[in-house]
Amino acid sequence: MLRAITVVGLMSGVVASLALAGCGGSPAACVGSKCGSPDLGSSDAGDDARGVSPDADRVVESGFDARTVDAGTKDDGESVDAGARDDANGSADASSSDVKVDTFVCDPSQPPSAAPCVVSDAYGVFVAPPTSGGSDTAGNGSEASPFATISHALANLGTMSRVYVCDGTYTDQVTVTSAVSIFGGLACGAVGAPGSAGPWAYVGGTKATVTGSLPAFVLQVNAGSAAVDLEDLELDAAPGTSVSPSSIALFATSSTSVTLRRTTLVAAPGFEGASGAAGAMGAFTMPASPNGQAAPEPHMGGAPTTCTCSTGDATVGGGGGWSIAHTPDGQSGLPAQTVSAPPSATGAGGTAAACEATSAGGNVGSDAVPAIGPDGTAALVPGTLDSAGWHPAPGKPGVSGGPGQGGGGAGVNAFALGIAGGRAGGGGACGGCGGTGGGAGGGGGGSIALLAYQSPIKLLGATLTASAGGAGGMGGGGGAGTAGGTGGAAAEDACGGGGGGHGAGGGAGGGGAGGVSVGIFYAGSAPVSDVATQIFAGTAGLGGTGGDPGMNDGVAGIGASTESAE
Repeated sequence: MLRAITVVGLMSGVVASLALAGCGGSPAACVGSKCGSPDLGSSDAGDDARGVSPDADRVVESGFDARTVDAGTKDDGESVDAGARDDANGSADASSSDVKVDTFVCDPSQPPSAAPCVVSDAYGVFVAPPTSGGSDTAGNGSEASPFATISHALANLGTMSRVYVCDGTYTDQVTVTSAVSIFGGLACGAVGAPGSAGPWAYVGGTKATVTGSLPAFVLQVNAGSAAVDLEDLELDAAPGTSVSPSSIALFATSSTSVTLRRTTLVAAPGFEGASGAAGAMGAFTMPASPNGQAAPEPHMGGAPTTCTCSTGDATVGGGGGWSIAHTPDGQSGLPAQTVSAPPSATGAGGTAAACEATSAGGNVGSDAVPAIGPDGTAALVPGTLDSAGWHPAPGKPGVSGGPGQGGGGAGVNAFALGIAGGRAGGGGACGGCGGTGGGAGGGGGGSIALLAYQSPIKLLGATLTASAGGAGGMGGGGGAGTAGGTGGAAAEDACGGGGGGHGAGGGAGGGGAGGVSVGIFYAGSAPVSDVATQIFAGTAGLGGTGGDPGMNDGVAGIGASTESAE
């Protein structure tokens, strides 16, 4: 086995080089695996003065005991024990401090940018693209056989707390819940088959790029007080969709020790808020006809008619008066209105006296008041941020219109000829049904590079870029109310029931808020950045037009490099 040691004499400028066998028995110096003649003429303290190449810095190999160094045999065949003192010539013991011993120890707390030695199976799990040998099925996470995704690496860390990611492009959605450091900026050898990656090295100035598989976030940190370190990565969020309208690169929630170094966060455009549906015209669900009931026979008044509407409301036409066994006056229609519209339309039941005197039947029911249901309010703030994420603010739906009042039933005509007790009155009709309210406009999706909830993140040399926020959705118009039914006919020579009032139209839906475009959007303590960190915002989304334009339009989004969501 070829070894080389260097013994430095006690006198300044005296250097002796001893070589073990393997160099042809000559007094040449063995350096690494190569033989060469040492330069003994220099008295400098450096490697060149000792005639040792830079590769020979580590002159004591693993397992070499410097206390008893057997230097082999000199040229004259005399055995030399470098660990014993030669009393004749006063030579020094090679176990003294004059022996050059390599004391280098790898510091596993250092990043690859500071200590290349930490890029080792001893300290972490490796991730590489499939083109560089990465595989979540065949790989074991070693440098020679890496995984293919960060998510899989995190799930298989074991006792490790580091993930080394080869530069390349990945599609993933990563969640971090415990202490971990994820390092990019690493080059690895291209290979043709999984499990045979080449040597790894930190190159700097490059990044491993992770594109989100879903727009909600590329990487989420929910690690409490555990330290999370991200270095030399680029997180590119997917564009918002109708299902998940906001595009967020990194979302940290309740995480108090997160640091980003030389990491780039890019959010894509947010999706526009959904438009609210137009309200539907009022409709009767039972019975099919809202008309009042006719008197079935001379003594029996028309029965009350109860109608249910598509809005869930009910309207009732009053029953007609009976000539015998029951009250001779008609019943009032429902629901009663506080204010009648028009004032004469009270929906009151007709009286026998009125029918006898003027042939007046039941009163027409009032139209619904108000004539249109209340509009839904517009979104007044861009949205809310909580531990679950960012929620763009929608408008409120319009309120359905109320039903018209049912018509009153008619009273009997007690003086109708030939009929004992008079003839019965017709029943009142149902009022019309109200239209349903217009749907609310959805909030526009946000474009947020860093979303932080109760997470004071530290940014060092980071770059954050937000794109355009989505426009708020338009509110839908309210549906029209329907007319009431026709009053029921009376028996011969009697009076008929009153018609029903008109149902109200539905209110218009409010417009949704415009989407935000923010580099750092936070609640709680603000993230801290150094002067090398750059933050860019895009264009905020416009607020959605309300179903009643100009009256319930949504608020515009916010465009800012850094903004508090509180």
